[in-house]
Amino acid sequence: MWTCYQLRYRACSDICVGFHKLGVVQRTRYFLPPRNFWAAATALRAANKAVSGQTPDYVEAGRHVEANLRFSCFFVARADSPIFPWSGEADFEADFVGSRARVTIQSDTATALDGGLFDLEFIAARSSQGVPTEFTGYVWATGAYARDALTSFLKVFRIGGERRYGLGEIRLLGAPTECLAPFGFETSECGGAPTIAASKSTCIPAHVEAGSCCHYPGAIFSGELEPFTGRSTTSAGAGRIVETPVLCWAPGMKADQDLRFEIGSQGIWKCLDPVSKR
Repeated sequence: MWTCYQLRYRACSDICVGFHKLGVVQRTRYFLPPRNFWAAATALRAANKAVSGQTPDYVEAGRHVEANLRFSCFFVARADSPIFPWSGEADFEADFVGSRARVTIQSDTATALDGGLFDLEFIAARSSQGVPTEFTGYVWATGAYARDALTSFLKVFRIGGERRYGLGEIRLLGAPTECLAPFGFETSECGGAPTIAASKSTCIPAHVEAGSCCHYPGAIFSGELEPFTGRSTTSAGAGRIVETPVLCWAPGMKADQDLRFEIGSQGIWKCLDPVSKR
């Protein structure tokens, strides 16, 4: 059985979640994707194994997190209410986004790469008004993680890129709060996985697997499409494996019908057959 909890985090440093390059600018996503939380939880579980004298196994740790924790996207928040960047991107950028000059370092010589100067975009640790940046989102947890265990495990995370230079630290604010309506949606279970029911014309705050939309052949979907992928850490090394891209609707998509979704193991939502059992 899955229980949904709302989590609130405070940024302790600037955060860059790699998106794409625009000229010499390395852009950041304007939210924290579930995959980054899965990766951070995986690294933390593996590190805890090492502390206890066991050999860290990132594959096992990743499978354990996938089986017991499902994260939503986390959005910058004011008074616990998420600020969706697609609702006003220019205002969001003015309030929360900054950049700084960086240079690519060659690993073999530890020197600057010729032509490697670039601009790094980030979500700032403080808003333009000087207020600490906070995030809100949700996690669905199995019985393996009761509230106290969840609070302890998720207390401090390092998210995104440039972590070796101090970026990406977030800290949990208070204890997780049990929630029956994440983002205002009804949540339930189907086939051993948590689900979400969304009304038509509602912005969906998640990546949605485009191929799964075939369950709604008459529906009209609107939004942006993007290939969603990432790198995995295995015994071969950190980030050596590039995973097969999944074509997704980006967060903010809409449909002209009511939809039901399964919350995937790394946060990608999949449309469910509308006649499937709850």
